[in-house]
Amino acid sequence: MNRLLDRFDHFLIDLDGVVYLGDQPTLCAAETFTALNDAGKRRLFITNDPRHTAQGYATKLARLGIPADPAEFLTSGRAAALYLQREGKTGRPIFVVGSDGLRSEIEAVGGHVLKGNEGVTAEIVVVGGHEHFSYQELKIATLAIQRGAAFIATNRDANFPMPDGLWPGTGPIVAAIEVATGITPVVVGKPEKLIFEIALDLFPPAAAAPSSATGSTPTSSAGSGRGSPRSWSSPAAQRRRWPSGARSVPITLSKTSPA
Repeated sequence: MNRLLDRFDHFLIDLDGVVYLGDQPTLCAAETFTALNDAGKRRLFITNDPRHTAQGYATKLARLGIPADPAEFLTSGRAAALYLQREGKTGRPIFVVGSDGLRSEIEAVGGHVLKGNEGVTAEIVVVGGHEHFSYQELKIATLAIQRGAAFIATNRDANFPMPDGLWPGTGPIVAAIEVATGITPVVVGKPEKLIFEIALDLFPPAAAAPSSATGSTPTSSAGSGRGSPRSWSSPAAQRRRWPSGARSVPITLSKTSPA
C-alpha cells in the first residue's frame, strides 16, 4: 500500500466486489480509504451500476464506515449524463430505460426526459440496467431507435457480483434492444475510454499527476482496447484525447478478490 501511495496522487476505484459485496464491506476497505485520506490522496469511485445516484452511493459508503462526498462518485449513469452534456445534447428529448436514479442524473445536467409512450418521439435513448425492466420499455426504446434516435448504453456488463451469485446487469437489456433494432449503441461505461476521459475531467487541473485504477472485474480495466465508441459529436470533439500533460499518466489495474 505504501508503494502505491508513494507512486500515485489520484485513485480511480471500482465499487462492486472491491469496496463492498452487496451490503458488506470487503476486507480492510475502510482502513484502506482512511490511509488514502491521511496521505492527502484524491480518489474517485467509479461503478458501472447506473441504478443509483452519486448521493445514494455516498450514503451507502458512509453506512459501511467509509465517509465520502457525492462528488467523489462517477456512476456509468452520471457518466452518460455528463457525456450528453459535453456533446451539447441535453436539450434533445431523451427516453431512459432505467431507474429513477438514472433519470435523476440526466435531469441534473438539464436533460429533457420523456416518460411513458411519449418516449417513442425521443431523439436519444439512454439504457441502464434496473430491476423493473419491462416489455413496454423495450418496445418504446425500439420504436424510438427505429425512428432515428441515438442509442446510448451506460455499459455492457453481463452481470455484477452479489452475495448469492452474479445478478444480470445492463448488458442483457442492451442486447435485447440491439437485437430488436439492429443498431449498435455508443457505450459510455467501463471498459470504454469515455468514462475515463470524463473521470479525468472531474479531477482538478493538477490531475495530470499519476493515477491508479483499481478493479476486480473484466470491465474494470482502464480503457478498452476496442477503441472509442461511435459518436455524433463534432470533429473537434472527436479529436479530443487525454489532457495535455496526462500522456505520461500510468493507469494500473490491481485485481482484488471479494471478501
